[in-house]
Amino acid sequence: MSTTTIIDSAIDFIGALPDIAAQAPAFLLERIWVWLPAVVLGTAAVVGVRTLLVRRALRSRVGYDLLPTTAFDPSPEELLRFAQHMAHAQRSASRWRLTPRRGLAMRVRLTSVDGLTMRVEGPAVSAAVLRHQVYAGCEVRSVETPHRGDTTPETPAPIRFPNTPPVKSI
Repeated sequence: MSTTTIIDSAIDFIGALPDIAAQAPAFLLERIWVWLPAVVLGTAAVVGVRTLLVRRALRSRVGYDLLPTTAFDPSPEELLRFAQHMAHAQRSASRWRLTPRRGLAMRVRLTSVDGLTMRVEGPAVSAAVLRHQVYAGCEVRSVETPHRGDTTPETPAPIRFPNTPPVKSI
């Protein structure tokens, strides 16, 4: 097979593309019983795998409390370093890009119950990055994340109100 033959066959194929495109809808409609179930099953499989990956990632989250000392006064450089730290933790968790983003999200919570505390949560695969000392003047403590349905002294049982009639607005 010479180069001229290959080029001539490519030119003939390109010239036939409009005819092929015109015949494609009729061809696909004649064989819809073959490709439609395959598309539906493929889509269901992709959605199912993504759901399993997200559930697995959300079950294995870790959290750390950053407790400031009296000398805590972060500079703008430390704030940028912390933001870079969180971005690096996100990248380390999603190395192969298989788990969807919502399963790998980093969460930062600020609370002021017993003084100012900041909780950093993320997937377990990025625990080493989250555990690393990020601020000078902060103590890092591990937090046990409660599982659904667990009631411990740290997570009180939900308050249940008796059935009361709705309040009428004036």
